[in-house]
This record gives sequence, C-alpha cells and structure tokens, in this order.
Amino acid sequence: MNLDDIDRVFPSSKIRSKVFAITFSGLSALVAVICWPLSFLGSDRLVRPIVTLYGKAVMLAFRLIIGVKMSYVGRENVPLSGSVIIAPKHQSYADGYSLYPQNLNAAFVLARRIYEKPILYRIAKRMGFIIADDRGNPDAIENLENQVKALTKPPRVVIFPEGKLNVLGTTDGYKLGVYHLYKMMNCAVVPVASNIGIAWPLNSPVKRSAHITFQYLPPIEPGLTKGVFMERLERQIETASARLIQAEFERKKSVR
Repeated sequence: MNLDDIDRVFPSSKIRSKVFAITFSGLSALVAVICWPLSFLGSDRLVRPIVTLYGKAVMLAFRLIIGVKMSYVGRENVPLSGSVIIAPKHQSYADGYSLYPQNLNAAFVLARRIYEKPILYRIAKRMGFIIADDRGNPDAIENLENQVKALTKPPRVVIFPEGKLNVLGTTDGYKLGVYHLYKMMNCAVVPVASNIGIAWPLNSPVKRSAHITFQYLPPIEPGLTKGVFMERLERQIETASARLIQAEFERKKSVR
C-alpha cells in the first residue's frame, strides 16, 4: 500500500477541506487573542480549560466538516496516577489536538520551533509544556531533564519519540530523548499507535474522511537497557500503527 492507494480509496473534498481550514484558523486566532493576555497572570487555571476546549472544538470541527470518526482504545493501559511517559506516533499535526483533550494529566514536550511563534510560546509555557531543543545541542538532554524535574510531582510526560513529524507509514528513526526521560523518571512508557495521517496528512491542505483510531499499547516496564528499550518502543508503535492503517484501508475498500 502506498500514498496513491490511500488517495484512491479515501477520496477527499477540497471544499470541505477549505471550510475546515477557515474554521481551524478562526478558532486558533480566537484562542490566541483570549489566552495571550491571560498568560501573564500568575496561574494556568484560566488558560488551561480554554486550551482544552479549543482542542475539543478543533476535533469536533474535524469530525463534523470532514466526516471523520474517532476512537481511542486501550486507555486502561495509562495509569491514573503516578509517573508515566506517553509516547505517541507522530504522523499528523492533529496528534496534539487529538490527545491533549483526553485528560492525560501530563505535560507535552514541544519542538523548539515554537520559539518562532512568541504568542504560542508564551501560552505553552504558562500551560507548563516542555520545550525540547531539537538542534543537536550538547546541553539539550540536560535541559529537557531539568524541565521535567521542575514539574509537579509525580511527573507525567507526553513526548513524541520520533522528534518530528513523518509521512504516513514511515519513520526517520526514534530519538534518544525519550530514553533519557525513561531512565531518569524510572517509570513505565505507554506507546501510542495511530492512523490519523490518513485523514489529516502531513503537509497537505486536503483532509480525508476516515475512521481514525488512537491505540494506547501495553506499557513498557522500567529498567530496560537503551538498545532493548528503543527497539521495543519503535517496533511496538510502528507495527501497531501499520496495522491500524491497513485495517482502515481494508474497511474503506469493503464499503466502497
């Protein structure tokens, strides 16, 4: 299965995609205007519920306008309390919008490029998000660890282990930042697979109607060596994501 097969089986609508793009831009601008001044106050109690509502509104628009169905399975694999690292597949700009409103009670790790957007950076810092330096600086891991240590205890973190977005069905390798947090926090890592790249493709203005699934996989226990941990994490996420993509591909073909 290649991207041409996806385009053939999942027809898209430029009109619906344009309506969604306008809606998405409007919601984003509105939240930025409201939350930026609130971010100068001494607490996130006002900003956090607005951002959560924003994420839900974006995904509601995605479902209603594009015709996407969303499922979240395996949530029982995420501990309700205590430290945990949640490590999702990163194949769409919708990953964060889909996961943040799920009440994971965790700080998201964002890429350093958010510095280029001062308003969003200010809001993200007020939210307690972690900013990772992905430029290869020697102090990047130490800085990442220090930000996690500063979190309210016990720390809970969502980090995309690939470090960047990848085209549907591909990966450019998993970065060691997730392992350093796994070792430092000495806690389980919950891999998360998904097929959302079918509906919200990377670097494409056109969205597709599909049944999207986020699957929380069984936790990887603490204490593994670097090589064993990284191999297991990548294998579990990539295998489960490929299975979700193929399953939705076959489902869509069968109902055409």
